[in-house]
Amino acid sequence: MTEIELLNIIKKKELPKDELDDFWDNFFGFLPLFIFIILSKSNIAFLIVNLILIFYTFYSKFNEKKLITIVTPLNEAENISLIENIAEEQQWKTKTKQNALYEFYIPFLFNQPGHKLTLIARDNAILLNLRNIGSTKGRMPYLFGIDTLKERKIIGLINSTEHKIYSK
Repeated sequence: MTEIELLNIIKKKELPKDELDDFWDNFFGFLPLFIFIILSKSNIAFLIVNLILIFYTFYSKFNEKKLITIVTPLNEAENISLIENIAEEQQWKTKTKQNALYEFYIPFLFNQPGHKLTLIARDNAILLNLRNIGSTKGRMPYLFGIDTLKERKIIGLINSTEHKIYSK
């Protein structure tokens, strides 16, 4: 990734297309929802729940590449060091390491990758994106709250480690 591409990502606060945007993986992740709608035609309450779930799925898909800003009192070099220390401590598998951009695979079950974490170090901030990887059977853009819990844990790790570094 070039510096210009990285600056565009930072400006837009959104990641570009990557391997998680494969059409067939996403199609098979959404397919069960459409099957539930067909099966629920006789039960209006079940149909409404499925329509809400489909709306939420599309909303999540369109917003899953957005970056969250975590404000820190550290400069870019210190934030890079912070990211590297947390990754080592948490034993995240590094996918990409280019300048201030880091991509990790985070284990889910049985130490198998379940999430792709993107962190971008900047002066006074770290940009974060966490996406569900899915499986060979498809990929939905959420894991019913597990993503949110993992994201909060990562933000907590950044904030607690950053305060330790800053107070030294």
